[in-house]
Amino acid sequence: MPQRMGRQKPEWQRKLAQERIAVLFRIAGGEFGRNPERSHRCMLAIRRLAMRYNIRLQKNIKKGMCKGCHRYIRPGVNCTVRTKPERQAVIITCRECGRVMRYPYVRERRR
Repeated sequence: MPQRMGRQKPEWQRKLAQERIAVLFRIAGGEFGRNPERSHRCMLAIRRLAMRYNIRLQKNIKKGMCKGCHRYIRPGVNCTVRTKPERQAVIITCRECGRVMRYPYVRERRR
């Protein structure tokens, strides 16, 4: 039966895609030091899979990918990480494309 627009893929396909995304992210992290371009291709494959199967990426994968150029980011190598206490944010700047990503944080309260 052909799929109509707006229908989701079967659950077994989505689960398989999630497993593949996890494997690709591990490969991207391992290959980054030796071959950054292969790591970049893995990240693009992750993005394509997530869009094709309508999968929400896990937090660690989202934070490990530049939102501008979709490359694997590793602090100190191809991105800089700064904290701004007055804005209560962690600021990550990608050295590949110059994209600035801000992630808010809340200080722990004393009990």
